[in-house]
Amino acid sequence: MSTNFALREEAASRPRVWRWLRLSLLALLAIAIGLVAWGLSIVHSPLPRLDGSVSVEGISGPVSITRDGHGIPTIEAPT
Repeated sequence: MSTNFALREEAASRPRVWRWLRLSLLALLAIAIGLVAWGLSIVHSPLPRLDGSVSVEGISGPVSITRDGHGIPTIEAPT
């Protein structure tokens, strides 16, 4: 009888182990995704904004800023 009880106890504990293993793997996956998202935000944060328009007081005419292939800006303005 003790053999049957031991087999039943082992069979009952086996799904618990798989459940904890799956939960642990899901938690590690969520942490990894969070770390990748955080790392991407850190990497992209110091990059300059290259598109758009900005209004600045004291400038009377249109100003155009373009960048060449190396990223060097060229400022064009009528005055």
